[in-house]
Amino acid sequence: RAVVEGEQAEVKLKILFLRRVSVIIDVWNFYFRWQGKQWEIIARETSPERKILYRLKIPAERVELAKTVRIKHADLELNFENAVCFFDNLPQLETALLVIGPGEFQFSPGVANERHYLKLMFGQERLVDQLKYAYLRFSNSFFKNNISIEPSRENWQPPRSLLNKAYSLFARHYSRSFTVENSLMSEFISFIPQGDEVVFEFEGKKTGIMTYVFSPFAEEEINLFQWKGERIVNLYSPESEGQKRMFVSFGRMFDIDAYKLEIDYNPKDSYLSGKAQIKIIPLVDSLDSLKFKFHQDLEVLKVYDQQKNELIFNRDRLRKLFYVYLLRPQKRGQPFYLEVFYRGKIQPEELTSDVVKGPQYKDEIIFIPPKFETHLFSQSSYWYPAPPDDDYFQVELRAVFPPGFNCISNGDLVERGQIGMTERVEELEKIGHQYCTYKTRFPIKYISFIVGKFEERGQRQAKKIPVVYYQASDTGYYHREWLAEAEKMIDFYSQVFGSFPYEKLYLVQRLWPQKGGHSPASFVILNELPRFPGRSRLLKVHSPVDLSRWKGYFLAHEIAHQWWGQALSWDTYHDQWLSEGLAQFAALLYLEKKYGEKAYRQIIKNMSRGVREKAHIGPITMGSRLSFLDFEAYQTIVYNKSTLALLMLRDLVGEKA
Repeated sequence: RAVVEGEQAEVKLKILFLRRVSVIIDVWNFYFRWQGKQWEIIARETSPERKILYRLKIPAERVELAKTVRIKHADLELNFENAVCFFDNLPQLETALLVIGPGEFQFSPGVANERHYLKLMFGQERLVDQLKYAYLRFSNSFFKNNISIEPSRENWQPPRSLLNKAYSLFARHYSRSFTVENSLMSEFISFIPQGDEVVFEFEGKKTGIMTYVFSPFAEEEINLFQWKGERIVNLYSPESEGQKRMFVSFGRMFDIDAYKLEIDYNPKDSYLSGKAQIKIIPLVDSLDSLKFKFHQDLEVLKVYDQQKNELIFNRDRLRKLFYVYLLRPQKRGQPFYLEVFYRGKIQPEELTSDVVKGPQYKDEIIFIPPKFETHLFSQSSYWYPAPPDDDYFQVELRAVFPPGFNCISNGDLVERGQIGMTERVEELEKIGHQYCTYKTRFPIKYISFIVGKFEERGQRQAKKIPVVYYQASDTGYYHREWLAEAEKMIDFYSQVFGSFPYEKLYLVQRLWPQKGGHSPASFVILNELPRFPGRSRLLKVHSPVDLSRWKGYFLAHEIAHQWWGQALSWDTYHDQWLSEGLAQFAALLYLEKKYGEKAYRQIIKNMSRGVREKAHIGPITMGSRLSFLDFEAYQTIVYNKSTLALLMLRDLVGEKA
């Protein structure tokens, strides 16, 4: 990009050096001055830190038959005999190894809770299985200290079939660890793990493919993940004998202050186009790169800084990460802007429920499946470049969508209309489309929107907060009591927990295959189950958190999340019980006020009975991980046991403490 001002000019060049095994990414600045008849270079600057990445390959030249291979790390051991070792192609640097052959792995967590969890999942506190192969990523120092290979003395050459197998396994695993896609080239390129940082992927005879990750200084350093069922087996940090491990946190590198989003969404083909302007405040002395969470199926077209310089970026689609590299380091506390243009097909979130997740009814026969006509994009969709950790920010969102649809999002509705005539040919197809703009007055922790054919069914004021009820066209029953009930809930919660934290509350009724709802900042979504008159008989399935016998429960729980979960959030999955427990606790207090002492005692009795049956599964601090073992246990422990603990705390310290 060239910038010309009078007799001076500046040219920025993005330079990509492609070598046989490496890639060097650099940025050069050239400064010119006009000297009568021509431009002359008067200065040149290069970026302070070159970015060096590697073009990793297996199989490479070095392939060895090994008598034994031993890999030991923390609570994991991998052992092979008479195996084949495929080394990577990097000279004088060991960072990847593929071992094929008979072996065994042993894993026994050093933390009691994790051994208990392992026993519930696999029937024993120590996991042992036969190995088929292992793909390992590590640092050069880790290879020297933790991997022992005893070579065989046989004169041996690998057959073509084994080389093909090695190539296939490398292709399967390579992109999953320490690799990115760069905006300047099409292939995956790799960076080198640092220190004790490792990723091991191996296939067991019984356990299937598993991934072991060690991330030094992360709050949870060890992560053992099973591909089958996509479930976390263990997640913890080892403790040194006789002393508690000291956790070191490097903190966040930057803060997102505000988003200004423009999106165009077509429900017919699930196609989203977007432009995100992001206001960023550095939290370190010199910020030269940014990391965002972003959906793997969305294409990033361009990234610009506030001077309209095009920036280099990398993608890690497996972990849904998006890295941006700044031309110049930004100083602590000085805001700057970034613009990201993107597009692609993205499906709405299928399972989004704060109260009841999972099937609530069993269908015996369904001849005509229902068509769900609402499209929700919320926290786990990553439909915009989201902060890598929880953050709070202001938002302005302008959404365009086809005629007949409506859009609901966070904040105040400040504009709504229809796109009129335009002289730009590429915009003619948008004539008649609807648009709306929402703007927040209070910071939120994630951005959500839902598109559907909604009809406004009424509105009220609760503590000067506008409450509006929207009903989707595919739903049947009109809940005329919701507005009055919501007003009472806001009044009750405001007295107990403080003022309503947002500028408005929209109640959105939609058709969905799961009962329950979702509660983004300033609006709640309440699901209605489909009905099949004359075609199917629906059977109720037990759920420990379903208190719908007491009318108003779901609404009470979802509205409580505006305080607990939105205005005040949880830090890690260990703390999720605070959000769900406090929302359930708040709903219980409201039901007590509405239905009296007898109903309250009955609910407590039911909760206590369920907790006694499921408490052995694990503590409340296991959070969502409990759902991999027993979904009802997760609901019982995280929602109901947490509620009982909070009630006990209230009894101990008193209501006003």
